[in-house]
Amino acid sequence: MSNQSKDEQTIVNTNKPNADLIIEDLENYEHFHQLFVRKSTLGVGGDGVVYSYEHSPSKVLIAVKVPNDGSQKYRKRLISEIESFRNIGRHDHIVTMLTYSENHRPIGPAIFLDVCDLGDLASYHKQWYSQERANGRPEHPSEITVWKLLKDMSLGLNFIHNGHETRYVHNDVKPGNILVSRPQNWNEADGIPPEPIFKITDFARLTPFPTPPQGDTSGWMGTPEFAPPLREQAASMRPSADIWSLGATIQGFALHILPIQSKQAFLVSRKAKGKNIPDLLGDPWKLPHWRRRRPTVYRPLDASEEELKTQYDLPKVPREYEPYSSQLNAQYSALWRKDEHARITSEELVKQVVPMIDGIIATAKSRVEDSSKPSS
Repeated sequence: MSNQSKDEQTIVNTNKPNADLIIEDLENYEHFHQLFVRKSTLGVGGDGVVYSYEHSPSKVLIAVKVPNDGSQKYRKRLISEIESFRNIGRHDHIVTMLTYSENHRPIGPAIFLDVCDLGDLASYHKQWYSQERANGRPEHPSEITVWKLLKDMSLGLNFIHNGHETRYVHNDVKPGNILVSRPQNWNEADGIPPEPIFKITDFARLTPFPTPPQGDTSGWMGTPEFAPPLREQAASMRPSADIWSLGATIQGFALHILPIQSKQAFLVSRKAKGKNIPDLLGDPWKLPHWRRRRPTVYRPLDASEEELKTQYDLPKVPREYEPYSSQLNAQYSALWRKDEHARITSEELVKQVVPMIDGIIATAKSRVEDSSKPSS
């Protein structure tokens, strides 16, 4: 769930003989206190704090999520998230809950998770940027990486939406809730991989679909910068909201921006409607009131730099910007259909798009291999 140095890269493999012993040490607080050493803070969110701990005997790293404080509010949220992890179960593109403890001290409960060695999506982007810049290559994510992100998230979301007797909505798909790992057998000397493994995490806002009569019908509960259209936010959440948020996440990853209306366009729009505008003398843009009012906006991935600036409300284009292919943009655009009933579903993505992505990646690899062969 955050970057680790090379000597800290061991994570739990639940097939190893010592895995059961490690899990016992996690569940027993006295053992945990004696055998685990806190290494770093991996992340701080609205519901809790995530730390990395090292199991001293085995050098295994574990991610530990605990409430922000000891209040009943945050305790209940983590108890709910534990139940969500249990309901969802295991999947290659969902972060694994190893176990949990309701008696963790000084603040509990605690959720124990696998560590993803490349951090979240933003951390992976930063590492990729640094690597490519140092090697004199274009800094933006490769097209293959964006395809791989779409593939892995399609598989993960389809499991959430359709893989159980009860269907679920994640309700907060965003870069911070997508963690990244190196593929098995990847040689660290080869740097940051262009085809890592992407996994969904943070199930604090998971909701069943359709919402049961006694369930929470308060609507959108996720991060405003990745929210679906306003009319969808007011209703009970549908799986289509996760698909829209995935589109916003991919835009942010590919173009290195927040996928929302620019400040300039927002002010012009508000003034034209005779509505109040933020106080420009302070820093009101971070307040929930204004964050909720700046909509996410579609921007194509295959547009030219000039088109993005003049037609798609992107005042600043990333360094060394290169348009992605129209083929990628066509699949990405399907995530952004404003009519939620016409928007592509995770099931359709898995059936129609994932096999196509496999073919695209295989073809790209073949071309690289052919180009590296000595000419006869």
